[in-house]
Amino acid sequence: MRCNHLVLPTCLLFILPSFAIASWFEEAKVNVQALASGLMTPDSNEIEIAKAQPFPTQMLGQSAANKDNVQGRYSYFIESIFHSQMLVFETGLAHPQSLLLVHGLGQLGMQDWQDVVPELAKHYHIIAIDLPGFGLSGIPDGRYSPTHYAQVLDEVIARYAKDSVIVMGHSMGGAVSLRFAAMYPNKLERLILVDAAGILEKTAFIKHISGLSIDDMGQNEVSEPSVATENTPSFALPEVLQTKWVQMKDLSGSLIEMGSLNVRATDFLQHSDLSWDLLVAPTPNLNAALSLVEEDFSEEISQLKVPTHVIWGAEDQVAPLRTAKVLRARLPDVSVQIIDHAGHVPMKSHTDAFLSGFEAALSDSTDFHITETHVAEKRWDQFNANTASIDHSAILVCDHENNKSYSGHFKTVNINACSNIQLKNMTTDTLIITDSLVAIENLMIHGSELALKATESVITITNANIHADKGLLLSGSRLDLAGVSINAQGFAIKAEVHSQVLMSVSDIKSVHYQGWAQGGFELEGQTLSSVLLAR
Repeated sequence: MRCNHLVLPTCLLFILPSFAIASWFEEAKVNVQALASGLMTPDSNEIEIAKAQPFPTQMLGQSAANKDNVQGRYSYFIESIFHSQMLVFETGLAHPQSLLLVHGLGQLGMQDWQDVVPELAKHYHIIAIDLPGFGLSGIPDGRYSPTHYAQVLDEVIARYAKDSVIVMGHSMGGAVSLRFAAMYPNKLERLILVDAAGILEKTAFIKHISGLSIDDMGQNEVSEPSVATENTPSFALPEVLQTKWVQMKDLSGSLIEMGSLNVRATDFLQHSDLSWDLLVAPTPNLNAALSLVEEDFSEEISQLKVPTHVIWGAEDQVAPLRTAKVLRARLPDVSVQIIDHAGHVPMKSHTDAFLSGFEAALSDSTDFHITETHVAEKRWDQFNANTASIDHSAILVCDHENNKSYSGHFKTVNINACSNIQLKNMTTDTLIITDSLVAIENLMIHGSELALKATESVITITNANIHADKGLLLSGSRLDLAGVSINAQGFAIKAEVHSQVLMSVSDIKSVHYQGWAQGGFELEGQTLSSVLLAR
């Protein structure tokens, strides 16, 4: 398995075997207790303010070396959330529209934006920051959570922004910006999310970035877990190897889910400020990454009142493209720009496409896909509208097939002993999956007695509306849901035999439970509602 360098510590923490976690937990607990009596919390007056370091001239553009042509300025202030020194850079000072840039993980901080700042500064008052713990800002104690960082953004805007503000966040900064927009909707005009990380439930996120690499085959890593299409590497392999490759991916995902669902270590850290400061706070990337994956954005996404534009690299291996699809389906007022061939940092790798899309986003609310032909993608709400009145009569059967894709409208879909199956833009009354690996995108199930029965199967569902008397019945299966709404008269999800369920940005309406459902769950002889109510 391979982990991206920015989140490697997070991956290791989650995928340790259970006996290793227990050992770490006990050792850490003893060490913290031994040290606690000798520790004192430093007074805020004793915080050391780091000296300013040379600022990267690239942020100012090509003419930055001309000292007589002052294009930008930077300053420090002491923010009140962490009580630390924070660096703020401004350029394009003459423009009335402020644009706040919020960076992601990594010690470069605001420098991730340097390729686009000179062009953006021609039209906007740019405010670029190094969040506490990153870049040239101080490294304070505390939890670097999106909620705390959102409060920091509020102070930055109050001090530096003009009347009209656009907030654009990348990666972790996207999650921070989303949280800010939810907490302070009246303080920004528009939100722009660039390859936002941490939106999916933590296990789904970690499972994505920890996929097996097949670089030794001369291909790039697959961008979606479990299922390949004609655009993914397994189709470059002989057909006999495609199924084996998908099964290897499935094994990788299984190991990560098993480790992630054992939460003793992370619970210990999350519920002890002292332990957090001792073991996590000294490493800003780990601090921010662990804080990020623990936050739930489900309610904020569905109820956000700020117009939002989403920019995503189609080949992002850190924040999966699946996240952008969920945001497109769930955000109330959203446009989406997908940049083909771009990775996690499209403003660096595909600067021109990024800038052209950014400008178009401010004047056009229509989805668009940045390709050679600018092909528009269908919105989830359009899919719902187009399929709501269709009479389902056909039956789809997949029996001992591999590497197949299906779409359409069916009374019943029955998949048996099939591997690497993709269902996309599908409506059905009943879905039965047995001993199969299946990925589903844009699914509607309406009016059936039982919506889905899964036996000894691995299923990924992205964006679904499910209305049925009974929801999902599992037996020895693994289910990964993102952007799924389940409305059931009886149970929403029930496991007869031990099964695992991951839920991201999803909600349930059933006789026993109504509300958001996010997290990783192990079920056996019980309903998910009973587990959620016991929390």
